[in-house]
Amino acid sequence: FPVTIRVGEYAAVCAVDGISRPDALYMIKKYAGLFEAMLAEKEYGLVRITGISLSDVKALTVQATGGDQRVDIAVLEGQEAFVVSGTKEALAEIVETVKKRSGVTTTVLDVEAGLHSPLMDDIVKNVKMYLEKVDFKDTQVPFITGVIGEPLQSGEMIRAAIMQHIHAPTQWEKVMESPIVTGK
Repeated sequence: FPVTIRVGEYAAVCAVDGISRPDALYMIKKYAGLFEAMLAEKEYGLVRITGISLSDVKALTVQATGGDQRVDIAVLEGQEAFVVSGTKEALAEIVETVKKRSGVTTTVLDVEAGLHSPLMDDIVKNVKMYLEKVDFKDTQVPFITGVIGEPLQSGEMIRAAIMQHIHAPTQWEKVMESPIVTGK
């Protein structure tokens, strides 16, 4: 695909036999095409911010959002580690603002990690018709969704989680605290 995307959710659902490999590849192809078209229209990016609280990151996203500029939290990695997605100008404003703070670091990331924010709402609308064509099956092995970090086994719930994951933040900390992951 011209756009390199990470497809962990699709691979995970395929691994637990929630969808077939051909269906997973079908969905990845459709998603990649829509994502590439979106990126051709406007410049978006991702920035990892560490050494800052969730409330401060939320305040920064509100401050940088306005007009056609937008920033949202895309990944909650840990207590003081976040990835934000948004328009390049809004992200640049956030990077400039946090440069003044002691102990806060920023790293620009490739958009292949996915935007996981409301910026993707149009893609969700378009992907929905393709997801409805895919046969999601109930699984014997739980699938841990990146959106809520909880195990799912219902095919319909997995379908909903896949769709939600496109435009909702990844809750990495919740995934890593899941009883299935921790063994507790």
